[in-house]
Amino acid sequence: NSLANRLGNPQKLLRCIHIAGTNGKGSTAAMTAAVLSAAVYKTGLFTSPYLEQFQERIQIDGTPISPGALSRLTELVQQQARSMEKAGEGTPTAFEQVTAIGFLYFLEQHCDFVVLEAGLGGRLDATNIIPPPLAAAVTSISRDHTGVLGGTLEQIALQKCGILKKGSRGVAAPGQPSTVLSVIREHCRTQAIPLLEPVRPSVSQMETGLWGSRFSLCGKTYAIPLLGLHQIDNAVTSLSLIRQLRAAGYSISQEAEERGLGAVRWPGR
Repeated sequence: NSLANRLGNPQKLLRCIHIAGTNGKGSTAAMTAAVLSAAVYKTGLFTSPYLEQFQERIQIDGTPISPGALSRLTELVQQQARSMEKAGEGTPTAFEQVTAIGFLYFLEQHCDFVVLEAGLGGRLDATNIIPPPLAAAVTSISRDHTGVLGGTLEQIALQKCGILKKGSRGVAAPGQPSTVLSVIREHCRTQAIPLLEPVRPSVSQMETGLWGSRFSLCGKTYAIPLLGLHQIDNAVTSLSLIRQLRAAGYSISQEAEERGLGAVRWPGR
């Protein structure tokens, strides 16, 4: 928060979709961003880690931040980080600084939406300094970073639920363990957050191969170029986030859903 304050709190001026979880959050974020781009919204995407180039972590409509813009904003952020250290306010972590760079870039580029993948957990993650997002999803939960997030699935889920804030709209990925789903439901109930719980398509509604995957949902058929049945769960979660954005008043057509999912690129996953 101290670093963001020094930079003018750019995160407060962005319209965000937030995604946390143990597995699938990067793929879900990439799919959601691809659909929004297909709907002709200028869409920022913040993810980690990168596969080949650092700039992949900060993208707009599939194009990574330029080396020049990254260098310029990095210097700006590091100036403030050094000032914090001199003032005895602590030193921001590398992830906190990268998150700040992303916020600044998305704001100066006038993004319509920003899709944020949480780094570690959710409640205390650097990305969670944003105001309540338009929509937020908790993807598949399993045991990760137990020394920080807790030793049980319920404790980990509660940390991930920190991105689900009052005033937002929630999605719980299909296939969650019942104990995890109970935690998400209770959190959303206490925060008065409308929650979507999409159902995984049946075996007869799914097909996968080296070309990607195809599935049916609510009477419509979608194809994605990503491999593995788990990517169908991620696609269903992404479509549920889009549904929540529609409920919030944003126009996103079924054609944009189909084109976005059909064109999504997420190498190495």
